[in-house]
Amino acid sequence: MADKARPGRTVALVIFLTGLVVVGLLTWASWRSFQDNESRLLASHAKEAAQVINAAVPSVQTPLAAAAELADATGGNRNDFTEFIQSFVGKQAPFVSASLWRLDEPTAGPLAVVGASPMLADKPGRAEDFFSRVSRTSTLGVTDLLEGPSRRLGYEYHFANRGPFAAYAEAALPADRRATIARNAAFSELHYAIYLGNGTEAANLLTTDSTQPLTKSTHSKVVVPFGDSALTLVFSPRGTLGGALAADLPWIIAGAGVVFAAGAALAAETLQRRRRRAEDLAGALDVAAAEARALYAEQRSIALTLEQALLPESLPQLEGLEAGCRYEPGTMGVEIGGDWYDLVPLGDGSVFFAIGDVSGRGVRAAAVMARLRFAMLAYADQGDPPDEVLRKLSSLLHIEDSGHFATALCGLIRADRHEVVVANAGHLPFLVLDGSSSRFIVEDVGPPIGVTEHPVYRVATIHVPPRATLLGFTDGLIERKGESIDVGLGRLGVVARSNQHLSLDAMITSVVEELTREGTDDDAAILGVRWTT
Repeated sequence: MADKARPGRTVALVIFLTGLVVVGLLTWASWRSFQDNESRLLASHAKEAAQVINAAVPSVQTPLAAAAELADATGGNRNDFTEFIQSFVGKQAPFVSASLWRLDEPTAGPLAVVGASPMLADKPGRAEDFFSRVSRTSTLGVTDLLEGPSRRLGYEYHFANRGPFAAYAEAALPADRRATIARNAAFSELHYAIYLGNGTEAANLLTTDSTQPLTKSTHSKVVVPFGDSALTLVFSPRGTLGGALAADLPWIIAGAGVVFAAGAALAAETLQRRRRRAEDLAGALDVAAAEARALYAEQRSIALTLEQALLPESLPQLEGLEAGCRYEPGTMGVEIGGDWYDLVPLGDGSVFFAIGDVSGRGVRAAAVMARLRFAMLAYADQGDPPDEVLRKLSSLLHIEDSGHFATALCGLIRADRHEVVVANAGHLPFLVLDGSSSRFIVEDVGPPIGVTEHPVYRVATIHVPPRATLLGFTDGLIERKGESIDVGLGRLGVVARSNQHLSLDAMITSVVEELTREGTDDDAAILGVRWTT
């Protein structure tokens, strides 16, 4: 009996050992898949963090670029610089200190200071080395000021081959280099450390972990361009990024495999495990889809916030005029656009207006838009006529260098004369509404900004009747794929005439809603002015 049972026991032992080998391989493959998935998730989070850093650069560079542009335009006027930059300095502002320097005389110290005294001013040798380095580039200059109890990060911006002035600001860093993350915040599942430079040997700016450097077996490093320097971001997981089930799955497979090898319920256990894995995969896919939708919504919200931050918060109250505007973001993608508008009263009783559009989308297009907009305001404020404003703007932008060009329509409104003096750089004509009639003003249209070296712009003087309405707009309002621009202009004229009996704000809202009802890929901006008499 024992001899007859031995072959059965041998076969059973062979089956059991074979099952253990198979279970071991499956367990290892599951563990390897878990490790690979953790690495992919960590790399994905690191990439998302790098995108957030890139999106934040304009919030640092834009005010400094505008301040430098203003300094160049006004010959380094301290009062103009101080009045402009002071809204960016303070406890709730991005900088604790802002100052104006001459690139060719850094050891003389700052010409004007807003907020706290710049730490760089206390280090003449350091200041001379820093400004000498940044003078050779046209990008945002970055330096660390980490010595002593007060730790700061310094930023500088100037325009190459322009005036000698540079705008410089300092942002405060925590004295203990520790950063805290709320549980419900983005990237709360990660430890991170940020270094200024191209490696972890550089200056450490912030960290969430007292253990430095981050040396866990699973970590990810990303180097992000940051002005003329770089930020090295090192991430490690606080726990399991893929969830507890993914971490426990190898051990679940091992236990189930032993039961599978030892028992008779091979088929049932296999089917049950596959069903559970399919349900887990479906749940993981649902979670991934929800996270993707949430990330898209967050990125689009960031883009819209940046767009609104670069436009006027409100239009001024004007004597004899009613003003209104509307900005409608496009439905395609999450990148920021380059449309802008302005309406600014001048000291001589006239009103300067402008509307424009930078080609393309993204952070570079938005930076070009901000540069042109702030420069246009500076030129208008110093009394330049519309054609001279456009000519000066053309010297700031070259499509060969930036890959962008811009169209712009600007002019002066003299309300008491019912007169508009306008200059056009390749932009769509503005629409004049008078009772039941309407007309587009297409006189003296010059080339877009940035496409030729020495463009010629001319002004046209337009007289409008009492209670007339003037509308300027960008191409996102009227252009449609496969359709002639004249068809879009005609549609705008019909819709505007049918709604001009409404108040100006109600009319603009109705026009935008009717023309963008089916959505538009491009952003659309519209600026309206109506004579009250």
